Amino acid sequence: MILCSYLLSLCCKLTKGSTELAEDIQTHQYFKSWAVQASNCLGDTYDVCKPFLDKDSQCLNPLVRFVIAQLQISCHLTSESTLLLILNCKIWDADILLRSVLEGTFKLIFLLKGSNEEQISKAKEYWELLPDIMRLRRHLRGI
Repeated sequence: MILCSYLLSLCCKLTKGSTELAEDIQTHQYFKSWAVQASNCLGDTYDVCKPFLDKDSQCLNPLVRFVIAQLQISCHLTSESTLLLILNCKIWDADILLRSVLEGTFKLIFLLKGSNEEQISKAKEYWELLPDIMRLRRHLRGI
């Protein structure tokens, strides 16, 4: 389906002129190159973070480590999805996912900022209290 619509748009551009087609192909090649490089960097950052998120790591409280591992995995996978969309020149769709990645990244930074006790308190709030509040909100909307 996507291939068909892309071929259709190429056919339309062929009737308009070859310079516009050449610019479109060059832009697509640029996005592809950028997305591949970004994916490699993303893989490298995962390798750097992995020792800190390992269950045997002693540098973080187990609850804090678990919560930030979940956030990191979510951000990583959504970043990969964003790069796949960019690779296919779906910039507007990628923009929607990118917002989720940024929100998750800021949550991760917020959780890690502060003393050990503050980190534990924030992790409990994020993992235990916020879901309870959301369940209560949904329940009250249904009444």
